[in-house]
Amino acid sequence: MSELEIPIQRALIDSLTVFIPLNEIVIIDPRITAETVIYYPDLKDWDDLLSPPTPLRIETGSGITFRVNLVQFPNENFKRLRLVITTKYLREQYFEGIKMSNLDTVVDTINAHEAIFITRDVLLSSYCNDVDVCSNYHAPIDAYKKCLNIMHDKVKVSAKNQSVLFNGKGSPDNYGLQFGDRDSGSVRHPFVKWYNKYEELITKSATFYNIFLHPHLKYQRESIKNLRRRECTVKNARVKDWLQKNCGIDSKMKTFKDWLELPQQDLETIFRVLPQRYYEKILYQPSDKLSPTDSWISYTMHELILNGHDTTTILAMCNKTIIACKVQRSRFKKKLERLLTGVLEHGQIFDLEKENQPVNEFLTAQNLWDIQPKKLITDVQ
Repeated sequence: MSELEIPIQRALIDSLTVFIPLNEIVIIDPRITAETVIYYPDLKDWDDLLSPPTPLRIETGSGITFRVNLVQFPNENFKRLRLVITTKYLREQYFEGIKMSNLDTVVDTINAHEAIFITRDVLLSSYCNDVDVCSNYHAPIDAYKKCLNIMHDKVKVSAKNQSVLFNGKGSPDNYGLQFGDRDSGSVRHPFVKWYNKYEELITKSATFYNIFLHPHLKYQRESIKNLRRRECTVKNARVKDWLQKNCGIDSKMKTFKDWLELPQQDLETIFRVLPQRYYEKILYQPSDKLSPTDSWISYTMHELILNGHDTTTILAMCNKTIIACKVQRSRFKKKLERLLTGVLEHGQIFDLEKENQPVNEFLTAQNLWDIQPKKLITDVQ
């Protein structure tokens, strides 16, 4: 059986909620639209009014859940079906993320539940909200835990109450970090979560994992065992508007099709800027004892580190292609090493780089201390 390719450090659509006009689909399961009466055991009485259909949750036995309910927007005179679509609908293609090339698999999975029948075009044109964007990382468990503790400690003062370290049930390695609230994510406090993806798969998603993923991953144990994940949520229209106005996202991000056609660069931008809402921009001030040239070199190296470089990659730039003379190259490299020492001792977390490479690689991949969007909205909720 073929191995599964797990994209690493690449933003992917993990789940989203679509709102489908009821008159554009075929209802197969009558429970979706059947009105109900509610009985209150404590009062031993029935509600005398019919209530809207209760949310329908269908368990398939394979770990894929179908969740659907009826909604009606205040400015519309028709009802919509609210459907949560996740990467589990992709079965063996789970790690690919939801995209245009596997849309047919999503449609087939929806229709296979035999609750509704929907076409590809109707799904693409449906309004879309509550989008989770994710990325996978490889990190040894000790380095991963240390990273989360550092990131938790570095959250800006005004957002400290929004940052929570958690230890899930079942294993001490089921460790994670959460910013904001899943149900009330906002521009100021978007929902962001880091967690041990391997532990999540073998505990909360064990049935799905054993049926669809384990047969392909049983020879990739080390790869999957060190798998960690970050998820960020674009909750609603306010977050979308902020992304458009402040981050250069041209798409309206309104329909399912808009999201599937979003350029990868925009998806990466969204994934990067949302957790940055919890951090102050790091400002670096070189020592006033340095010459103007050395100050500029120090600041440039600081910016390179913030954008993913480390000591090895910076010093590697000092090569014979850039500086042909061996003597001059050696002198300049020594200068870089001396200035780098000053940069890494400037109170930044990146001074951990020399003593703990796995930690530095994971932190760098998060891009948490990258430059904030040029325009900032301060009057957001």
